[in-house]
Amino acid sequence: MQEQIKILRKEIDLLDAEIIRLISERFQISNKIINIKKMLGKEIYDKSREEEIISRLIEITNIPADSVKNIYISILNESKIDN
Repeated sequence: MQEQIKILRKEIDLLDAEIIRLISERFQISNKIINIKKMLGKEIYDKSREEEIISRLIEITNIPADSVKNIYISILNESKIDN
C-alpha cells in the first residue's frame, strides 16, 4: 500500500507541474490581453467573460461547480494583475 501511495504521489507531482505550466502560459496570454485593453483604453475586468469561462468549465467537468468556481475565481483574479 505504501508503494502504491508513492506511485500515485509521483503521478500527482507530474500533474501539478503540468497544471502550473499551463497556468503560467495562461497568465502570459492574459497579460497580452491586458496590454491591448490598456492601449485601447478599455476596462481590464469583464464580468460577463469571467462568468462565461466559469460556466463553460462547469459544463465540461465532473468537478463540483463550487470547486470550479473557487479555483477559477482565484486564477482569474491573479490573471488581472499586470505581471
